[in-house]
Amino acid sequence: MHVAWSTLVIPFRWLWNRIKGRPTVHAERSVAAGGDQTVRGAVVTGERGAAASEGGAVALSGGMAVSSTGPTFVVGTLNLYVDGLPQAAPAVRDRFEEGQRLQDAHEHDKAIAEFQAALATADTDSRRGALHLHMGISHYLSGRLPQAEGNYMEALRLFRAAADEEGRAAALGNLGLVYHDRGDLAKAEEHHKQALEIDRRIDNPPGQAQDLGNLGNVYADRGDLERAEEHYRQALEVFRRIDNPLGQANQLGNLGLLAEERGQPEEARALLKQAPALYEGMGAGGENPEKVRAALRRLQEAGGE
Repeated sequence: MHVAWSTLVIPFRWLWNRIKGRPTVHAERSVAAGGDQTVRGAVVTGERGAAASEGGAVALSGGMAVSSTGPTFVVGTLNLYVDGLPQAAPAVRDRFEEGQRLQDAHEHDKAIAEFQAALATADTDSRRGALHLHMGISHYLSGRLPQAEGNYMEALRLFRAAADEEGRAAALGNLGLVYHDRGDLAKAEEHHKQALEIDRRIDNPPGQAQDLGNLGNVYADRGDLERAEEHYRQALEVFRRIDNPLGQANQLGNLGLLAEERGQPEEARALLKQAPALYEGMGAGGENPEKVRAALRRLQEAGGE
């Protein structure tokens, strides 16, 4: 269902939960997207090793930060939907895994070619849907929104045909991200709400947390900060329940930065101070922890500390 990244420099934005996938177990892996001006990737930390679930899904946890001339907001956690592809026949599995490697290395056109080659011999609609999601991810991370939308729509069609509800939630969530990027907040909200309804019905807590964060993004960009805070807090609660420290850190960071934006420095400090220990416990480095530390320094200086 979902994937994650590390840094993104764009106009003012709030928390993001990007590229939905099917969460199962933690894995040590990175998913990244390159470009000189936009870098979206994630260093994934987990339970001391790469892993695949019995259903063949890999769960990735990560985050990124968004910076601009305005406040900075931490980006949320995402996972990658693979629907048994690691257990597929070698003709499918090998091309898929090479596509993943190229995707991690920011070689998105080459990755897409590998996913397309795997698609030619994929044997179920769910696997074909998962490959379309991966192609959509590479298009999305390369800034090609129309192509990403096309892949996600085809994935949604295939998942519906297969009665694959996890896949449906993945495709709907990813489509919501495309529409959010286009500024169509109403359509983004609609798709994230549909994804959340499915993830709740099938009892997929990691997906629920990501859907809630995505909805928080929509409300934040709309200027409805109360609803944004409500959804970030709900996402935080779920991440705590499933014991996802990185997701917790990202949500605490977002809530702290949101409080700072609303002129609540004491609450902002209280929230932000909880995040660094969680990042350190996961061994997470890069932009997210630094953005939180920078916000804490900014608040301390403003308060004369």
